[in-house]
Amino acid sequence: MGLNKRDVISRRSFGRRTAWAAAVSAFDPADALPQGRGPQTPLPPDDQAEVDAKFAGVIRKYGARLSEEQKTRVRTVLGRHQRMLMRIREFALDNGDAPATGLRLYPRDTRQ
Repeated sequence: MGLNKRDVISRRSFGRRTAWAAAVSAFDPADALPQGRGPQTPLPPDDQAEVDAKFAGVIRKYGARLSEEQKTRVRTVLGRHQRMLMRIREFALDNGDAPATGLRLYPRDTRQ
């Protein structure tokens, strides 16, 4: 029972195939769609004020260089980022909470 040349997989080709499989499985087809995600609910007043302040800072710094289309895009991106920040800020966390993952410099001893 000899192996054919095409049945043998080298470490390099295995790694390449594994990387491709991981990349393909991580790809979400919804990300390939255009960014127009339909109507979004308005932000709460505090969050909208934060978006407006950030937008004013961008306009103050780069306003002369941006076209009207770019300014509109900046405002929508800032709004999307604020929505993500809202979800992160909702997560309750105290100073005494342990991290979700711990740093291990050495593997655990499995022989105990």
